[in-house]
Amino acid sequence: MHLFRKLLLSLMTNVLGFFGRSSYHAERHYMRGPGPACERKKSNSA
Repeated sequence: MHLFRKLLLSLMTNVLGFFGRSSYHAERHYMRGPGPACERKKSNSA
């Protein structure tokens, strides 16, 4: 019975943790606009 309670508590904690987290926002992880390498190429060619 003790093992069952421990398993149930662990499962409930995992489920609540999953729903409590914010969802993944891809736009936070992708670069926007030209990077520093593009700036260097631009300044060298001009």
